[in-house]
Amino acid sequence: MTETHASVEEFIRALRSKLRTHPVRIPMRGRSMLPTVGHGERVVIVSMPPGEIECGAIVLFVADGRTILHRVIYKEWVDGEVMFLTRGDNCQTLDNWVVPARAILGVAKLDDGATGGA
Repeated sequence: MTETHASVEEFIRALRSKLRTHPVRIPMRGRSMLPTVGHGERVVIVSMPPGEIECGAIVLFVADGRTILHRVIYKEWVDGEVMFLTRGDNCQTLDNWVVPARAILGVAKLDDGATGGA
């Protein structure tokens, strides 16, 4: 395991642990969620049971060894687990993966108090 990969895994473990008891404010990187969330803006991530996450919510999840903040476009129960399709607001196509409930870290709460819902 590389040092970078280890630090990402460590960050994810720490974030999951903290979210059990408190919301967490984190800075966002990238432009995939423009105009909703810009590069460098901070969002509050709150814990939410995956079954309660609705289409339109903005979720922080793990995919390809990194954390990603994108909007839920589609949700379906498959063999007893919730699966999500996601897309960045500034992206033309869906993400290239299906996000299982176990990959969800939390839901973004925007500065206006909304939880990233449509």
